[in-house]
Amino acid sequence: ETHYNSNKHSILFLAKTFNKKTLICKLQESNAKNVLLYKKTIIENLINSYEGNQIKTKEEGFLASFTSYKKAIDCSIAIQKKLYKRIDCFPIKIILFPNKNNQESIASTANINRLIEFLYFLKTKKQLIISSQIEDLNTYSEHIDCKQNNTYLKLNPETENFLHSLLDVISKNYQNPHFNIPNIASLMMMCKTKLYRNCKAITGKSINQILKEFRLIKSVNSITDGTSDINQTSIDVGFSSSSYFSNCFKKEYGISPTTLLKQQQEFSIPFYI
Repeated sequence: ETHYNSNKHSILFLAKTFNKKTLICKLQESNAKNVLLYKKTIIENLINSYEGNQIKTKEEGFLASFTSYKKAIDCSIAIQKKLYKRIDCFPIKIILFPNKNNQESIASTANINRLIEFLYFLKTKKQLIISSQIEDLNTYSEHIDCKQNNTYLKLNPETENFLHSLLDVISKNYQNPHFNIPNIASLMMMCKTKLYRNCKAITGKSINQILKEFRLIKSVNSITDGTSDINQTSIDVGFSSSSYFSNCFKKEYGISPTTLLKQQQEFSIPFYI
């Protein structure tokens, strides 16, 4: 259960390591543990040192709240600088977004998962993402540019709203193997041409790629959670056949789903880090 007091904090911070589960399989277990525990220690210590309040959750990643935007941005920059010195650290992305009075459920499983998916599909090499919902950014822009050398991404409302809407549509329908582009365009209330153009501009991927990768992400979670076997997983995430699923999985991650399952069972690495 998530522990969260929304009345005391104004800015929320989410940091997530991507592709960790499959990258671990390419490392020695002890090395992977050391890297992930080092990262966990650094992030937790810096959140505390900038007077952040870490929010405990079952989901992967780090969720924290800060009483001021300045503390949140300084903490984010410090984390990036500290982890940059470790070339073996898995890369992370950080997003800052406001906590308004009507966002008491922001720390729920569904909301955290959606933000993680948002970070994964957003096209940017910048590690620090700032939500368009944060007001008065100009007040802090000089401070950010000086500290961060202008390497953050400030989202615009159109980009943020489109990607959230797209992921919402896909998350509700991805398990259907017959779900396709015309269905997505219809639910998004836009023509296929505009849908494709927006997807490429915002994610760098086609809508077909996004749908396939979304299903593969869900399959990784299912496999590493040990909730079902490979054949059942392929069905659950909307693939038409287990062989096609396995081929797509190996092409995307470099290992087969069976290998990931076996190594997950052998390893004792805390994947929540």
